[in-house]
Amino acid sequence: MIHSGITVMSENYLTGLAAAIFKMGGEMVYHKVRSLMELDHFDHVVIAAGFGIKAFPECENLKVKFPYKTYKV
Repeated sequence: MIHSGITVMSENYLTGLAAAIFKMGGEMVYHKVRSLMELDHFDHVVIAAGFGIKAFPECENLKVKFPYKTYKV
């Protein structure tokens, strides 16, 4: 369970994550979703949505910090 988090550069993070997953023989799947319920069939899920995380009702309780000016989704 995640109790808090910070924003990261999504593109850089996903590039590094994909390289690590491929090295271990895994597969990275990129898919746009509107609800995390759509991802129930995966073993692990990484949400790299940046400020867009606010669009997921399932993430509304996460204490994500946005160091820059916030914008409406």
